[in-house]
Amino acid sequence: MIRRLAFAIVFVLAAGASALAADVVVRDEAVIDGATIRLGDVASNDLNSELASIELASAPEPGRDLTLSGAFIAARVRQVAGKDVVLQAPDKVDVERRSQTLEWDAVEAVVRDFLIEKRAASDHDLPEAEISFPRQGRPLTLPTGPITVHPVDDGEPAKSGRQTVPVLIQVGDSYEEKANVDVFVDAPETVHVARHNIARGRVITQDDLTTKTIPATKVRGRVVREQAPVVGRVARKAISAGEVLRETAIEAAPVVKRGDVVTLVVQSPTIVIKAFAAVEEDGALGETIQVRNLDTEVTVRAVVADAKTVRVEL
Repeated sequence: MIRRLAFAIVFVLAAGASALAADVVVRDEAVIDGATIRLGDVASNDLNSELASIELASAPEPGRDLTLSGAFIAARVRQVAGKDVVLQAPDKVDVERRSQTLEWDAVEAVVRDFLIEKRAASDHDLPEAEISFPRQGRPLTLPTGPITVHPVDDGEPAKSGRQTVPVLIQVGDSYEEKANVDVFVDAPETVHVARHNIARGRVITQDDLTTKTIPATKVRGRVVREQAPVVGRVARKAISAGEVLRETAIEAAPVVKRGDVVTLVVQSPTIVIKAFAAVEEDGALGETIQVRNLDTEVTVRAVVADAKTVRVEL
């Protein structure tokens, strides 16, 4: 009759048994740190390294627990170690994973320092900013180990207003978690403003522009900040005098126009083919446009390389 508290699974040791042969006594509860439950974690007696390293199951999330049946553990040990192991296990084994708490204030402190340093390192003389966090995040439950919080730089210049900073939270070398931090950077922002009315399709010159400093609370949408290049770009729509320029209102000036004849270069690692092609739509540097091969009349999509060349990479 099998008892509730424990049962024994005994494999008879044969002559010439493997080096893994050993008695294993499994306790009814264990607390672990790692992401994998191993036999050594739940054994109450000392085991050799081979037996101790047998993987039983994935560990629960930090701060949670998992129950394994003794029968499951016995089957897993037999699968890996063979029949030369005498194992005694209870009906069930409760496994808890240790955890630690990272308070959200600590994450915000790292993001605040990151934004202050980014503003200080800017090529432009940015004013000091007041940084606040409009939404309080919840504490994070993490595995044990050294914690590092890494804000992810989006590569954009430092700016004011409401924004989201992604962070990567790592514990040791084996665990990471992503989170987003909502931030409001309250600082005056210098933006481009139209000096006078600018017609749709006009190539913008320095004479068309002035600048204006506005509070962060007035920054709406994707405004064009002072440090962004504007001269030489084209107005996509009519822009009124005094209007703050937005990214959606301007675009790169085309370097080729519909009807132009350019050199079409089709290139692969082993061959280069050149032909004359007619441009069928305006295109700025780096844009992909439609052109027609004048020899074959075949229409293809090609990247504008300069005012005389478009390319297709195979």
